[in-house]
Amino acid sequence: MNWVDAVEKADEFLFLLIHTDADHQWLDPVMLILRNPFTWVPFYIFIAAYGVFKTGNFFWLLFTASIVVFSFTDILSAEILKPLIGRERPCFNTDLKPFIRNIIDCGGIYSFPSSHACNHFGLATVWYLFFKQYAGVKWKWLFIWAGVICYAQVYVGKHYPMDVLTGAGAGTIIGFAVMVITNFCF
Repeated sequence: MNWVDAVEKADEFLFLLIHTDADHQWLDPVMLILRNPFTWVPFYIFIAAYGVFKTGNFFWLLFTASIVVFSFTDILSAEILKPLIGRERPCFNTDLKPFIRNIIDCGGIYSFPSSHACNHFGLATVWYLFFKQYAGVKWKWLFIWAGVICYAQVYVGKHYPMDVLTGAGAGTIIGFAVMVITNFCF
């Protein structure tokens, strides 16, 4: 077995550990809520309101950087990398089908990298760096928020752990780059 196959088998093992061995009936609806974008609307409103009240005229930088990072991470993950790499979601893997719990529909065929992970870690990075610079707060919990969403993606069966880890890494790098460019330009 080569190293690529070994990594893939380890990824499948971790997926099954989270999706089937760490499952609890009471967690199923919680994880579905955590990955639902509408769940986070009050949080996004809080971020925007805090940005307006604490940074005043700099809020437009937060808003612009958030839109740019989300657009870039989403296009990169969903439109470029997923079709290019072509890794199927766990629910399309014939070896794993008997173990998939079907608590959510399978969705699109490709899973690598996770767009949820890429988008949320990109936003978490931009928000962390922005609020650190312009409001003097270090909100490390933003990365916990993004990580919980990533965990939910694996738990419900949408992604392998490597999908979300790679998406998180890409989102963090893109978020950092967007803030570097933002600080350079303004």
